[in-house]
Amino acid sequence: MLFRSLSSGFVSLTVADYAPKSGGQITVEMYDMENGRNAKGTLMGEKGSSRFVASIGGAAYAQKGGFLFSKGRYYVRLGLFNADDETAMKLAAAIAAMIKDEQALKATILPLAGKTENSESFTKSDYMGLSFLADVSTAEYDFGTAKLEGFSWSGGAEEIIKFFKDEGAEIKSSREGGMDNYIIRDKYEGTIYLVSDGRSSIGLRGDFSSVDPESVEKFMRQARESLAR
Repeated sequence: MLFRSLSSGFVSLTVADYAPKSGGQITVEMYDMENGRNAKGTLMGEKGSSRFVASIGGAAYAQKGGFLFSKGRYYVRLGLFNADDETAMKLAAAIAAMIKDEQALKATILPLAGKTENSESFTKSDYMGLSFLADVSTAEYDFGTAKLEGFSWSGGAEEIIKFFKDEGAEIKSSREGGMDNYIIRDKYEGTIYLVSDGRSSIGLRGDFSSVDPESVEKFMRQARESLAR
């Protein structure tokens, strides 16, 4: 699985072993993936059912016997051999602090409330089949009996709004707290809710037929709060 994920942008691998004072051994593998986009994509492809444990670099995930994270152009794996988790996390944070990240990619700006555990994903290009939507973070959200997809990207909403306008979609817009809010109703994609501060954008899409409108508004309110941070 690892080598399939490394097919895009892999440059080199550096391996180092650490013997912490608390005992055991930690093996660190640093994969140079050429850029942050490739590194984050590799992390999201490798994490599988790993659980989110901390904000290191972007996000750090724990799996049996180790931790995964990415920062800048590097995808990093820590393998634990009789070493404790706390020591490994401190080492991971120290490694991340040494990595220069000139074009940081946030792990996600999506709201945490209601998110299905370990449902995060990352699409490098052509999200929804749209060439201008790249480096999109996604996650599944529980809305009672319905499952909806939240998505976010670094950039404004101008291109996606223009696209759907040109496609003849119904678009309602408003402005609140310095942010643009949109409801898109398209005959092919269905309903899409969007909020954007011009620098980053968050959306929600899926089948809203059985979803309480108040829960959707709550999600979008949390999205605005996330963008404002």
